[in-house]
Amino acid sequence: MSNKAELKTTTTKLSNSVQDLIRQGISFGDAKLFSAAVSCLRDALKKDPDNIEALSYLADAYIAQDNLQEAADTLNQLMEKDPENENKWGFKIAKCYIAGGVPEVGLVLLMRIVIDTPDDREVLTALGSCYHLMGQYGEASESFELALRQYDSPPNALISSYCGALIKNNETDKALSYLDEAFKKTGSNEIKHMQAVIHFHIGNIDQSLVCVEQIMDSDPPHDNKTLSDALALAASMLMKHEQYDRAVPYFRRIIDDPLFLKHQDQAYILNALGVCYSRLDQKEDAHAAFKKAFHSKPSDHVIYTNYLHSFDKIKNPHELINATRIFRDKMRDSIDVARLYASRTDPKPLLMEASVDLKLTTDSQIKIIEINNLYMSGFSGYKRAYGIDMMDDNIEPYHDELAEELTARFKANPKIDIVTPQWASNKTIYYCNAVWDNKNVYSGSVAWHAAESRKDYLHLTTPVKYKDMFPGTLVIARDEGLTPSELKRRLERLYDAPLDESQDFILKPCNDSVGNGVELVNGKDIVARLHEITSRTVAEDDYWQDNLYPNVIVQECVRSKPVEADNGNTYDGTMRIAFTAVVSPDRKTVESIRFHGGYWKLPSQPIDHEDRRNAIVSFPPHKLSKIANSAFRDSIPVSAKVSDDDYDTSCRQLETWLRGTLPSYAQSPDKTKAQVLKMLSSRYHNQRALGIELATSFSVGTTLQHLCGSAQTRLAFERATTTLNPPDAATVYLYTMTWPDRNLSSHIKLLVSRDNRFLNNATYHP
Repeated sequence: MSNKAELKTTTTKLSNSVQDLIRQGISFGDAKLFSAAVSCLRDALKKDPDNIEALSYLADAYIAQDNLQEAADTLNQLMEKDPENENKWGFKIAKCYIAGGVPEVGLVLLMRIVIDTPDDREVLTALGSCYHLMGQYGEASESFELALRQYDSPPNALISSYCGALIKNNETDKALSYLDEAFKKTGSNEIKHMQAVIHFHIGNIDQSLVCVEQIMDSDPPHDNKTLSDALALAASMLMKHEQYDRAVPYFRRIIDDPLFLKHQDQAYILNALGVCYSRLDQKEDAHAAFKKAFHSKPSDHVIYTNYLHSFDKIKNPHELINATRIFRDKMRDSIDVARLYASRTDPKPLLMEASVDLKLTTDSQIKIIEINNLYMSGFSGYKRAYGIDMMDDNIEPYHDELAEELTARFKANPKIDIVTPQWASNKTIYYCNAVWDNKNVYSGSVAWHAAESRKDYLHLTTPVKYKDMFPGTLVIARDEGLTPSELKRRLERLYDAPLDESQDFILKPCNDSVGNGVELVNGKDIVARLHEITSRTVAEDDYWQDNLYPNVIVQECVRSKPVEADNGNTYDGTMRIAFTAVVSPDRKTVESIRFHGGYWKLPSQPIDHEDRRNAIVSFPPHKLSKIANSAFRDSIPVSAKVSDDDYDTSCRQLETWLRGTLPSYAQSPDKTKAQVLKMLSSRYHNQRALGIELATSFSVGTTLQHLCGSAQTRLAFERATTTLNPPDAATVYLYTMTWPDRNLSSHIKLLVSRDNRFLNNATYHP
């Protein structure tokens, strides 16, 4: 055989081998086995480095793996090796950069390509996406509009992108007008759904609901996903605007129809329904909805927490213990937060955000009543007073501004994102990410979340030097067994003076909101009322009969300077101010504080009304729907504007407190764990009770469960648990879980025998 013939035969065999590897790679890719596909295609390229087909499929496999850098490198090779198709490969590279959050690079490539292909609808669409990501919404809408003109029947995704850019560019009317014309041509329910979303975005609830009902009443054949999404939109919209009674039927329509429910997150829908029922004070229905949501997704911490808290109203400790066991088992393999924190090499600043409720006295001194989770705070009163949305118009634009500032400061590429817990379904994983993710900036820390959600935590951890900024406050453990004389002495020590019977006090729970359980009690009755609550001798229908939280707060009743509402009446308001603070990477200083606005939350009755409680305690807007008397309902102003002077005065004083205290709350989870373990071993009963509460029924408790398990932890739980009477059901369970051999039947029997609520259940051994 000649040399020429040998060369021809070898080439043929090599070609077949490469083609086999490419075919295998394509097959693996079709089966979504992308790692195997990459391996085959790389082997093919080792044999034939210039094979365009292998390079093309390899780039696609990298994109499918979300390995965008490798994909871009491979596509760059294709541009060099296949210059005739430079625009084709350049377009794919641009899409990689867009997907990777670097639209500026994608834009440079697309601007070159669009010169050669000015009518290419895919290029124009990608160009619009680049502009949109860069915040150039006018250019984005122009590009999307050019892309739309290239279609006889534009895809709904492109229509949605176009309208989204118009809205961002403050051209909402143009977006609605376009959708009106598109609906006339197509009659598409998806177009009608977009109209509903836009009306929701601009606060036009009734028109949005009209669109939803038009979708539901449309002629068959129905697209169940669109119908389901429309119902979910209506329900979520009404829930956001605190119209819980109107939201319930929409959630129920989704839950009751399997064809609708399969298109939604079942656990989310059930949890949202539970929240609505809870706000409507339908305790049994709320508990049932939370229970179904929990069993649908037992590892979701928000759902678990809601389910757990519903036991405050539905007493079933056996079910509670079982829920705790299921949740713990599901979370057993969670990440060790402390280890992640210790390994973090490039910490970024931390955002500390909240709303603060305060009184502003006649001599212009603030008295901080409580702080609230920013993302659980209701700001509908702010919108009523000023006509703008606190989140959409104030906080989110500031987050965008801050992200740009931090990106420039840290020379970050891709840019830094501000990550908030607003949509985090699992707070434990959220805090894991907060200490693990070196790229982004997170809002909130475990200790700060505790201060926002547990009113006793705030008062037990605030330094003494700031006590003048708070009303006189006592945190009393309900199971400490104090006599009336001892309770009176505690109150007198608060003021260093004999108890004044003309003094008013505020009694409130540590774990509730929107005014639930808040009482106005005068000095004449305060000792007797406190003794009722702490000795558990309240009436069957009393709020405190159902509230199982171990501590209660007693606070001096402080009055604000009079506030005039739009109806001409004068009220004793409570000011609510929202803020975002940036804490330094070393967590030692506050770098900056932005106050987002404030408003007066008003009670339902004016000053000096005979109904003294409702002339002091602010009225939640969502409760308006429960008032049958329309004349009275319409007379309640709910909120009022804050004068510039009062706002500036309050912010100046708040800033002093925030700069002095926030670093102590910006703790890593391991430091929070140490603090809670210290509480569990404290000689003060209210500290131990709070430690148990944090370690069993709160997100920081979930984190602690993963970090604990040592002999030290077990002993701390043992000491805290055995000194409580009656013991907390979840604590009993967690105590058993920290025991090495878990053989604790006798210990549990001893503990639960102290409380009749536990006696009728068969077993408490995990």
